[in-house]
Amino acid sequence: MLSVAEVEQNLRNLGPWHFNIEVMPGIRTAAYNKESYGHVDLDKVGIIDPDEMRDLLRVILPDGGVSGKTFLDVGCNAGGYCFVAHELGARACYGFDVRDHWIRQAEFIKSIKYPGATTLQFTKADVKQFAHQQQYDVVLFKGVFYHLPDPISTLGKLCDLTGRAIIVDSASRSDIPGECMVPWWESTTHVMSGVDGLAWFPGGPEVIGSILKWRGFEHMRVIHHRKGGKEERFRGRFRVIAARRQSDLSAFDASQQK
Repeated sequence: MLSVAEVEQNLRNLGPWHFNIEVMPGIRTAAYNKESYGHVDLDKVGIIDPDEMRDLLRVILPDGGVSGKTFLDVGCNAGGYCFVAHELGARACYGFDVRDHWIRQAEFIKSIKYPGATTLQFTKADVKQFAHQQQYDVVLFKGVFYHLPDPISTLGKLCDLTGRAIIVDSASRSDIPGECMVPWWESTTHVMSGVDGLAWFPGGPEVIGSILKWRGFEHMRVIHHRKGGKEERFRGRFRVIAARRQSDLSAFDASQQK
């Protein structure tokens, strides 16, 4: 068992951290980020608390949310959302990411917080070649769509892996129609970028809705949609959930009426 000092040193060595996770009482990952890593591929990494997904995962399905369900996180980063799903009682949580950097972080957090958890699995994989044959009850596709050269076919394949409900969260561009996409070029080496160079910004959730409907997810809800202004280079963000059956959104719908 590692001492507190050893845990803290590992957190420094594994930075930068995007997920702010409490590893031990009073010890959170983001506190061990450096102001600068002196490398363009490691600097300018935003911070997010994965606990922000907890309330949604509680009501994502009417029969207990993710409790007792299988959960897949596409582009899992340091595994934060898998850890939340695990704490909520998910039967199995599987996360993958294209970068070793994030998978090393996920495995370290797991070794400290959930050392005996056989239902938590992480691996390095590229979503474009991800070829699992099994289906998952709930799939999370967050922060990846707009990093892909062919996001339409990729999302389509993920729909085929989704048994009941899928969450899609993406950056967007408000200077194009909501049902359109626009190409852009990004770094292939920054830890927060994709690996292909070519990527596509959706104009809004309408694009996602069309793809989901095409693959059998006809029932969609827009959880939030922030349209970016000119000062933000028209970059916004949206999150949607979708299900094959209307009844699988009943718990979410009820939560929105409170």
